Amino acid sequence: MLLQEYELMHHHQLQDDHEYKIKKIVIGRFEIDTWYSSPYPEEYARLTKLYLCEFCLKYMKTPTITRRHAVSVFS
Repeated sequence: MLLQEYELMHHHQLQDDHEYKIKKIVIGRFEIDTWYSSPYPEEYARLTKLYLCEFCLKYMKTPTITRRHAVSVFS
């Protein structure tokens, strides 16, 4: 019984990992398709596109936040 529960839990975990995969990352003017998933906090892992600062590689949710961050980096 314990083995079946483990297999069921592992199956759902695999589905969840596949379901929340980030499909693209945006660094500056470049949009790049991802090849595999990486561990990000859940609020970021649910996004299909992740934005990275091209200067410090900080990850953010939206292009607006990324632009504001870029301005603050040079201030």
